[in-house]
Amino acid sequence: MAEVTSQQAITTTHIWFSSERRESDDGTTYTVQVKHQETKTEIKIVVRRVPDPPSEEQVQAAADRLAEQGVEPEAIERVLTEMIESGALTGSNGDAVAGDWIGFTGGAVEPNASNLIAESAASAPPPPAGDLDGTTDVTQAAEAHFDDWDANADGVLSEDELLDAIADPAYTGEDAAALVALYRRYDEVKSASNDQVFGETGISVNDLLVVEAAAANGDDFARLGVYFDAAKDRADNASAVLFGAGGPDPYAVQQGGFADCTFHAALAALALQRPDDITNMIQANADGSFTVTFPGEDPVNVPPLTDGQLGIGGTAGANGQWVTVLEIAYREVTGNREGALTGAGIRTLTGNGTIPWLPGLDSPDSILASVEASLDADGIVTVSNNFGSENLPEWHIYSVLDYDTANGTITIRNPWGRGELEDASGAPLDGTDDGVFTVTEEEFLELFESVSVENVD
Repeated sequence: MAEVTSQQAITTTHIWFSSERRESDDGTTYTVQVKHQETKTEIKIVVRRVPDPPSEEQVQAAADRLAEQGVEPEAIERVLTEMIESGALTGSNGDAVAGDWIGFTGGAVEPNASNLIAESAASAPPPPAGDLDGTTDVTQAAEAHFDDWDANADGVLSEDELLDAIADPAYTGEDAAALVALYRRYDEVKSASNDQVFGETGISVNDLLVVEAAAANGDDFARLGVYFDAAKDRADNASAVLFGAGGPDPYAVQQGGFADCTFHAALAALALQRPDDITNMIQANADGSFTVTFPGEDPVNVPPLTDGQLGIGGTAGANGQWVTVLEIAYREVTGNREGALTGAGIRTLTGNGTIPWLPGLDSPDSILASVEASLDADGIVTVSNNFGSENLPEWHIYSVLDYDTANGTITIRNPWGRGELEDASGAPLDGTDDGVFTVTEEEFLELFESVSVENVD
């Protein structure tokens, strides 16, 4: 069994590389990952100690592999030469690997010794180690559509490619649910096989083979099956109307698979304070598409919703498609921005500025007076719990629904539609996990690090 005995990362003027030394029964192996800044070349050098220098046939075989992948021989030679001159190839005990034989596309370099062979490979993932069997719901869809989803044919599925396929009406039902599951568990799945050279740039077939191997052992890798079922259920049970009876319901808003809580928190608050603003933003068109116009923004056309979009996006459930439609438009006008600041959703949805407050720095009386004044004027207030406390997740944004000044309490809502303050046993303090909970003024100022108040003047 190989053991990693040394790892290092070094940056020079023109080259970035990290090296890893492994000891095993077969000897010592050095793996060096290289990015050459000038030529933009990315290669991987696997060096292992062997009794004899590389033969011409071995060097030529390495050259052929690289040529097949479109790597310029001159670029590889410049990279390797600079690595040798800079002493890049160094083991944990300081022995100079760079002084030994290096095989590359232009031939072999022999600075001073002769007991190493190097195999070079471009940064594209290696060929699959086998064929997908379609033994899980997700890999069954991938087996059928991987090449179609891989729009640039680079052998991996990027987040953008998955999003494009999610928005494609050609993929419905289980295929759409598989896309959503892969997108939502993207980071875990793309690293499953660790088969790419300079960081995992996407999901490869090898990664999906790991998913199937886990399934064969009864494991749901990265909970893909759970996310698949959730996406299919959400799409299957999506409302067929834009608005349900009674118009936008603030308590129906549920954030989906995107990190845009600033939008959903503001949207729920707007649905409570000024629901007509929401209905006036969306025009349903005869072809099933929608036109969304945010204040101060150009109109956005949202095509008819796909199963993938219904499976991943925010939702209002039986209250209609309005949350999903508005989220798609919001992501377009903001450049698919995720993780934005507390007031970003307020500013996009209302066109108004926000007054930012920082409990702990600003006057508590000023903060509370500002919150009261905005809510009394039907304004929107959102808060963020940046560092996590009292069972609340960190870096998350909530709606402020009500401020009862007589009793000194403030009502908060989590845009997930669940998740709130709990007692010692883990049960919601108010007995119902619907994301709505009440705090005192003192708790409000302690729990939340940022308060954004819509400027309605």
